[in-house]
Amino acid sequence: DGLKFNNDSASANALDDYEEGTWTPVFSGSDTAGTYTYSQQHGNYIKIGKMVTIWFSLFNISASSSGAGNIRILGVPFSVNSDPHRGCVGTLELDDFTFSGSLSTTVESGMTYITPRQSISGNNDSILQVSNRSSNVSDLCGCITYMAA
Repeated sequence: DGLKFNNDSASANALDDYEEGTWTPVFSGSDTAGTYTYSQQHGNYIKIGKMVTIWFSLFNISASSSGAGNIRILGVPFSVNSDPHRGCVGTLELDDFTFSGSLSTTVESGMTYITPRQSISGNNDSILQVSNRSSNVSDLCGCITYMAA
């Protein structure tokens, strides 16, 4: 039946979908995936109804074979709602990456991956490239909340 508030007996208003879990974030390129290892690889989530909050961390991202193209963090546990397009923005921390401006992370409509972005004053934002990873001790971690499909 779920948890109901304010004596509301409507089933549609009951909190009946709560889930906590883990997921496996994977560093990848959009054009060529590449193969990477990590000293730490963690992902957690909480899902309440359709609202999903995910946390992820990849430490010491080391390339066995380098990828190419936009950075994608694969493995997001639930597909993203298709509306609004790129309406979800989260926080991001990078170590040993080259970039300009401020950082954020987004999830795209209908997708199951995260895209790290840089915003530069006076310019359009851009997705960080795999080539922005500057060493085999690069770290990437972040958090984002979005609506599941």
